Amino acid sequence: MKLRQLISIIENADQDSTEVTVGGYTTTHFYMCGSAIKTAEKHGEKPGMEDLVRLQDMIYKLEKAVMDTGEATPEAKQFAQKLHNEIMDKAKEIGIEDEVVDYQEDHRDSILKGDPKPGFGRVDIEENWEITDEGTRCWKGYERKGMKTMFGKRVPNCVKREHVDYCVNCGDLVFSEEMDLHENLKKWFKQKWVRFGPDGKVRGSCGGKSEGEGKPKCLPAAKAYAMGKKKRKTSAARKRRKDPDADRRGKAKNVKT
Repeated sequence: MKLRQLISIIENADQDSTEVTVGGYTTTHFYMCGSAIKTAEKHGEKPGMEDLVRLQDMIYKLEKAVMDTGEATPEAKQFAQKLHNEIMDKAKEIGIEDEVVDYQEDHRDSILKGDPKPGFGRVDIEENWEITDEGTRCWKGYERKGMKTMFGKRVPNCVKREHVDYCVNCGDLVFSEEMDLHENLKKWFKQKWVRFGPDGKVRGSCGGKSEGEGKPKCLPAAKAYAMGKKKRKTSAARKRRKDPDADRRGKAKNVKT
C-alpha cells in the first residue's frame, strides 16, 4: 500500500475525541497523553477526579509550551515538579496512584530533562500537510515542527498554530499561596519566542528551524531585538560552541546569553 493511500485512510477514519469531560471540566491538552485519557474514562465518576484531570491538563499544557519553545526555563521546571507532586497526591487520595505514576513521571521528565522528548505521548495523529511538485508543505493555519516517521517514511510534523493561553481559571486549584510563580509562568507562556543564528539575524519563531540551518539560539522576541545584532551573533555563537549538535535529543542545555 502506498503512503498516499495510508494517509487517506487515516484522514477519512472516524476518530474518537482526544479530550475528556469529567464533572464540569473538559480538558484541552489530554491529546498529549493517551494513558491519561484512559484513566479519566475509567475512573471519571470517582470523587476527586475532576481536580485530578485539571491538574493533569495543566502539566500537559506546560509540556506543549516547552515542546513549542524548544526548552524549559528553570521556573517552568520548578512549576512542573510542583504540579507533578500535586497530581500524585491527588491520585493517591483517589486510590489510583499505581496506575498514574509511570506515565506522569515520563511527562514530568520530558519537561525537566527533555527525555523522553516533549510530545512523546501525543495521540492526535491527524496529518495536515500535502504533497506538491516542490515536495511537501503544511496546510494553511498549520506550521512545520520538524519531521517524524510514519509507516516507515519521514513526513512533515505539522501542528496547528495556536496562541498558548495560560490556564487562568484553574490556577487557584494549586499553590494559591504562590501566585508570584503563577504570574511569572503566565508571562513565560505568553511571550513570543524567536530564534537567531551566528549571523545575528532573527530567523523566525523558535521551533521552526529549517533543514541545514544549524543549532539556533532562542529567546523571547523583546529580549532578542533589544540585544542588537552584534550581541545576538555572540550569543548564538556561544550556544553552538556549548551545544553544537542541531539534532541532539535529551535534556535541554541552557547556555548563558
